Formats: sequence, C-alpha cells, structure tokens
Amino acid sequence: MQLYLLTREETAYYDEYDSKLIRAKSQKQAREIANENVGDEGKIWDDKKLVKSTIIVNHGEVGVVIESFNAG
Repeated sequence: MQLYLLTREETAYYDEYDSKLIRAKSQKQAREIANENVGDEGKIWDDKKLVKSTIIVNHGEVGVVIESFNAG
C-alpha cells in the first residue's frame, strides 16, 4: 500500500474538495476511492488532466505533511 496525494489543478470553490490523501494499492485504485465521496466538483478524481497524483513517502524531515485551507 502507498499514500497518494491527489490535488486539483483548478481552483476549488465552496463545497468542493481541493485535495485528498488516499491509501491504496495503486494510483488507479486511489482515484476510484476518491470518486466515492465527492462535493460539488463531481467525480473528477480519475481525470489526470484535472487532478495531479503524488506518492507520499514515509520518510523525510519533521513538519506538516498536508494542509488545506479554503476560507469563506
């Protein structure tokens, strides 16, 4: 299993996810899992043009791994 960070290339608005961190066996499976629960953005998480995928490794410097802040 790996951790996949899926991030949108476009700006996210209210009631939309802008990123998801998914544990899965493959990138394909991570994208499928991400599409199971969506907001107003719809089922875009399998579109490689709209959503970037990055494998997160379990080593590195101490610090914040992910933050997502969408103020209204």
